[in-house]
Amino acid sequence: MAKKVAVVVGAGKGMGVNIAKVFGQHDFTVALIARKLEKLNPLVDELKSLGIEA
Repeated sequence: MAKKVAVVVGAGKGMGVNIAKVFGQHDFTVALIARKLEKLNPLVDELKSLGIEA
């Protein structure tokens, strides 16, 4: 069975990461897209601490 992937474009510490959490809690791998890599690293760390693959 193929893994489900959710893509969050414009990921940030507000709505973007919360959308990623919801999909991650429903067995999705989450791909985050933002203009600056520095914004993504803390979000990925937060999601990983919740057991969400990002």
